[in-house]
Amino acid sequence: DSEPPIPSSFALLFLTRATASLHAPDRAGPGTLKTAAVTPPGQKVYIILDCTGTMMEEVAGTGQPRFEIARGALVKLVEELPENSNIALRSLGPPRHAREEGANEDTELVIPMGEPNPALVLNRLLALRPRGKTPLSLTLQQAASDLKREADKDKPVAVLLVTDAPPVLVHAALGY
Repeated sequence: DSEPPIPSSFALLFLTRATASLHAPDRAGPGTLKTAAVTPPGQKVYIILDCTGTMMEEVAGTGQPRFEIARGALVKLVEELPENSNIALRSLGPPRHAREEGANEDTELVIPMGEPNPALVLNRLLALRPRGKTPLSLTLQQAASDLKREADKDKPVAVLLVTDAPPVLVHAALGY
């Protein structure tokens, strides 16, 4: 002869009637809950953008130069990366025109890897103009030198090379 189980609604009713009423504490302030999420440091991205004269050629069927398409894609990438991402930007080609002295050695670290600043990256990216020659090997050597300072097993650097150079030239510049 076991007793039938008591429904949970009865137990709640009993607890409500058998305990002293609880008074809500006095509240002050606007009554909103503020939360904040702490995010880990963002990824490291090292962008090399081809700013050479050949990037001024139009992409068939688009009516746009290669450079504008490439830059547009990079702008979108920077906008979509987490705000705490570290981004470095190196240009391949400017600021000299192809006929100027030293154009074969024209590569510039526009923004070194540092504190996250997507607005600065976008600003500098939009200021770049295509002109000059293609010192691809020199650019990759200097990028490798830049990246040695960023060596971190826990936070690898993604290198993004945006160029219209044929694969044969890229392979030669990389040494294979």
